[in-house]
Amino acid sequence: IPSMGDLDLYIGYAPNSGNAGLDTAAYENTFSIGAAFDVSGVTIGAGYEAASAETAGACAAVATADFVAGTAQGIIDTIFGGDYCGDQTLMYAGAAMSAGDIGINVSYSLLDTDEADKTVINIGASTTVSDYDVTMDYRSTVKEYEFGSVEDEQDVIAVTITTALGDGVDLKGSFSTSEVDAISEAAGAGTTDFYFAEASLIVGF
Repeated sequence: IPSMGDLDLYIGYAPNSGNAGLDTAAYENTFSIGAAFDVSGVTIGAGYEAASAETAGACAAVATADFVAGTAQGIIDTIFGGDYCGDQTLMYAGAAMSAGDIGINVSYSLLDTDEADKTVINIGASTTVSDYDVTMDYRSTVKEYEFGSVEDEQDVIAVTITTALGDGVDLKGSFSTSEVDAISEAAGAGTTDFYFAEASLIVGF
């Protein structure tokens, strides 16, 4: 791991990343390179990873059985090419910094495979207001199918608030909302919303 001042470089190679034997692993060669740069309270990182698929990791051919008693999502994956399979590359970048009492982080990743691709964008912030620690996150995930210029999208917004009640007891509240637009639902004509709320006591000893 060479370093040059505030810049750290990372290089990796895994000839048997499936960890199942050189003849049976889904991916026999995984190469990765990354870098992290930290200066003046700002940390920036980026990387690239590539994996070569063997027989166990190759994309499967379409068969009649894929359409028999299959789920809607499974049939859509078969028709439009929705599996993450074959040779894969992953690119990612992220940054974290502080602005006054607010911590900010952003990240981006792109998984490119022989069939479907996946893009993830995340934006987060955290701060302390009086006796409360507050974190907020937004994440967008897009799955692009190989054929038909179609995609699934999910957007998630989450908020967490934590406060100390004293004597090693913390109160934590979480709320999130998720909006999913999938082509397997109503032929992509609408979205589905999900909500989650939770309150918990955290006791330390």
